[in-house]
Amino acid sequence: MNPLYKSTFVLGLATLASRILGLIRDMVIAGLFGASIQAGVFFLVFRPFDLLRKLLAEGIMSISFVPTLTRQIQKGEESKAAGTIISALFWVALSGTILIVAGYAAAPILLQIVAPTLTQNFSCVFMAMLHSVNNFSVPGAGPVIFNGIIILCTILLDQFMGIGILAVAAGIFLGGLVQVCIQLPWVLPKLVSWRPRLILLNPHLASALQYSHCGPVCLFS
Repeated sequence: MNPLYKSTFVLGLATLASRILGLIRDMVIAGLFGASIQAGVFFLVFRPFDLLRKLLAEGIMSISFVPTLTRQIQKGEESKAAGTIISALFWVALSGTILIVAGYAAAPILLQIVAPTLTQNFSCVFMAMLHSVNNFSVPGAGPVIFNGIIILCTILLDQFMGIGILAVAAGIFLGGLVQVCIQLPWVLPKLVSWRPRLILLNPHLASALQYSHCGPVCLFS
């Protein structure tokens, strides 16, 4: 099978499975919490940060970050590509930390809802890196596992621990953490072999961000 067709099939199949599990996830949450005040507060707080994650992490990574990495790798500039990835991870961590601190300052309950999204942002950076080296199966499996863990945590933690809607937040955190961990065996060897040049204000990352003006489209994907 042609490598392009194979990659398209794998990514398409993983996306379809993720969407189906996402629907089941929403059905489980709606079935357990319905239109309760808990659920209303959770989604009122969580939705803006989730949209921000889609815009900054997923949208920009897909539209501009992946092509930038791909060009560097094709030119044999793996060290620069690795430096770009490290720089992206640093700024994702910094921005996420600022959001968490701001959320805690606004209200402690926000910390329990917003903090879990940080692991997903790391995962998006790893997904972009793996896509740039034509690895689509591992990052494609990530969202499937992510949704599956949210479903399990929502059902089990709420039933056996009685923590209510925070079971969903726990599922988001664990799902994002597992999503990061399953990519590490492919990401770390690449980064080590590429010998990254650490530049926090990375010009290649800045260049990628300049071409990310189409990012808002991802909000409606």
